[in-house]
Amino acid sequence: GSDASLTAQRAEWRLLRDNLFTCDIAKPFVLLDRTTDQPKQFHVITAWEVLEHIPEADMPMLLSNIAKHLLPEGIFVASIANYDDIDPDSGVNWHVTLHPYAWWKEYFEQAGFIVCSELLDPADLARGGYNPPNAYLPPNQNVDSERCFHLVARRRQPAETEEQNK
Repeated sequence: GSDASLTAQRAEWRLLRDNLFTCDIAKPFVLLDRTTDQPKQFHVITAWEVLEHIPEADMPMLLSNIAKHLLPEGIFVASIANYDDIDPDSGVNWHVTLHPYAWWKEYFEQAGFIVCSELLDPADLARGGYNPPNAYLPPNQNVDSERCFHLVARRRQPAETEEQNK
């Protein structure tokens, strides 16, 4: 992740300096629970407009990191932009993994997740194609499901894996 906020001590970094950090989420890492010395697990992990910035070659490690830190009943929620984001100065395209929703769904399912995006309405999510101030437009006028969409997934449980393999 970017260390711009850390370096500038902006936003909440001055107040929460012992609780905020940066790391490359596409490389191996573990957040340890100090009481159990096991990976800390969460009910919800989010990635708002992040996945399109991760090269496809790094996706397996990213999904492994998510699975390791997600409680069995937890969910992963992401908004994904599916369009080029060209830096006008360098010409670099910051969006390096561009695929439609169906590709992402299959990718997550192949990695051991169950995609359940229907659990959350896009209007209730913090970022993506359907977020303020656009949420105040009439329904469906601001949603371009090919350019920006949400994905909700949970880890496949061992019993579900056995059932799938039958």
